[in-house]
Amino acid sequence: RCSPRGCPAETEAVVQIGEELLSATNPVALVHRQVSSLQCKSLVDGYEGYVWLRCMLGRLEADASNCRPPPSGSQSFWRVVNADTLPGTWRVFEVAFHTNAECTQELEGFPVASSQENLEDSGKQLAFDKERETAWSARCEGGCEAGVAW
Repeated sequence: RCSPRGCPAETEAVVQIGEELLSATNPVALVHRQVSSLQCKSLVDGYEGYVWLRCMLGRLEADASNCRPPPSGSQSFWRVVNADTLPGTWRVFEVAFHTNAECTQELEGFPVASSQENLEDSGKQLAFDKERETAWSARCEGGCEAGVAW
């Protein structure tokens, strides 16, 4: 009986944290579709969150959409969440937050996502790039359940 190929220990995957492309290495062997994680601070000093590692057909995928610098001082966190179940992936083409009703003062911040497709053209920063042709894409296998993509 055949089974999909797994990922041996010490397999590397490229991951983007901020503007840096880094190499994430799984510490243990993973079977097909198995998920593991690394702390973001193991790749970028001081960062919070986790890099999610997933083995898919012998290829290691790394998702660092959850990595972020630590907040400094008092801050607010805002998020946009899918309210309904979606049959496919959820894409956000453009979003902005403003400090006034006239939308003349845009809030600045660091984007964090629940997940993202491991493609060059689907990172979380694309939801804030003021380009209507680009989009962030959540990673939802078989569709996104309500409330899981943000």
